[in-house]
Amino acid sequence: MDLRDFYGGKHVLLTGATGFVGKVLLEKLLWEFCAPCSHYLGPKLHVLIRSQKKSAAQRLEELFDSPAFQRLRARQSLQLRNLEYCLSVVDGDLDSECLGLSSESYDALGACCDVALHCAALVDWAAPLHRSLRSNALGTRRVAQLTAQKPGRLVCVSTAWVHGKAAGPCAEVPLRRSLDPEAEISRCFTYLDEVTRLSTEMDFLEEARQRLGPGPVPTALAEMAETLRGRWVDAEMSRWGVDTARARGWWDGYTFSKAIGEMLVQDVQGVRPYAVVRPSGVVSAWAEPMPGWVDAYLLVEPLIEGMGRGQITEFPGRRDCVIDCVPVDYVCNVVLAAAGCLPAAPVAPESCPARVYQVASGDVSPNTLGEIESTWREYFKSQPMHNQGRPVEVRPVKFLPSADDFVSSLQRRYLTPLRRCLSVLELLPVQHMAPLRDGRAWLKRKHRSLEKLTLLARLYSTYTLNEWSFQTPRTRELMAQVDSVRFPYFPEKPWTWRDFWTQKHIPGMRQWVLKESQAVSHTVQAVNQGNHARL
Repeated sequence: MDLRDFYGGKHVLLTGATGFVGKVLLEKLLWEFCAPCSHYLGPKLHVLIRSQKKSAAQRLEELFDSPAFQRLRARQSLQLRNLEYCLSVVDGDLDSECLGLSSESYDALGACCDVALHCAALVDWAAPLHRSLRSNALGTRRVAQLTAQKPGRLVCVSTAWVHGKAAGPCAEVPLRRSLDPEAEISRCFTYLDEVTRLSTEMDFLEEARQRLGPGPVPTALAEMAETLRGRWVDAEMSRWGVDTARARGWWDGYTFSKAIGEMLVQDVQGVRPYAVVRPSGVVSAWAEPMPGWVDAYLLVEPLIEGMGRGQITEFPGRRDCVIDCVPVDYVCNVVLAAAGCLPAAPVAPESCPARVYQVASGDVSPNTLGEIESTWREYFKSQPMHNQGRPVEVRPVKFLPSADDFVSSLQRRYLTPLRRCLSVLELLPVQHMAPLRDGRAWLKRKHRSLEKLTLLARLYSTYTLNEWSFQTPRTRELMAQVDSVRFPYFPEKPWTWRDFWTQKHIPGMRQWVLKESQAVSHTVQAVNQGNHARL
């Protein structure tokens, strides 16, 4: 299969270009298929971006300043006006009906869309459920509804963890319908209305006064109280979302919302073929756009930083648990190939229109939690992080058998003493005593951060205590049909996870996420130089 032939001349809609996966996918599309020439025959890319404080066009221009587009900047100018031959910006919003477009713009986009690559998502395991459903479920359905007009080929990026609490091998097949997705969405937004009404009856002014100190400006006091009210609503919807997801067979609101999204697309597509790409934990690039490139702070990044800073000395997990991860460039290569293999015509009613591709590593190159901890610890011994100019000493992580054990330890060592200190301060007239007021504010911040840590530990421990076996034969068969030099897939040879973590992901994370200039890996620099030599 020649992907250049497939994408040549087609109109391609891309969502999520400002996100981690979307950036890499946009860069790959421009790099492989959109080189400038006198007789351009490549695709026309339509990038859906939501205006925020800046316009969609301004956000795309700023996106081109990312290190992800470094090799493209070396090859050609990335100013938007110089890319009009292959690229246009669509100012739209997945959270709005008709993608926030006028009826004329919506119809025109749907009529020309040959391929839709839907990468946009709210990737937050602790997000309030209504926000996750709005983005990951309803937004996905809106993209499917748009592409159904022509119809165009649709590829949706989901997650391998839509299998939820399923044990054993997880096959590349559509989800079994165990619930009514419309009813679940309605139930969530009904509860949101109830929580919102309840929050308006609560008094957040006293806490706002405590935070602002004596004599606050009335408008500032009202704004702080409203901010606190919004945070309370989000926290309640997050808690309720986890409880709801677990009652329905998933571990958290993120994977639950992704599963709902897959079910909604099934309903929209009917007998029209489409593809679902389910990556496991997406980590930094193996090679493209440059080795080790990452700008996301998602699942493994907080754990890596916590270990490097000596803050994580114990965590719930099993040393033999396989932690399934996959480089972001391999995910993008599968997305591009999946679209190329989709038939244009509807399938027979008795056939399944969905083609599911799982992008995972556990079935071909497993990496256990114990191996990861050892690799990360050895790396930080030789390349330590620093605290006030001194290298941080990294100690072995003690793995606890359950999240409850971890939370109990946290309660005993930190949370209970903090609560006692706060109780004493509440009895003192601290409102007009700045040192005591500042001390109480500091204790409350610490208390909130520790409570958040307990929430994250309960969510993250799902992936360090339980093990999924994601099957990938269909994905490997797909990638065997494309140019393996331009569109490589996992695992390349030679491949070791130790090399990946120590020479690519952690140095890349320290450089581009934590912005530690002194931590740039010589290995990453050398490979980058090799990439530039090919331009």
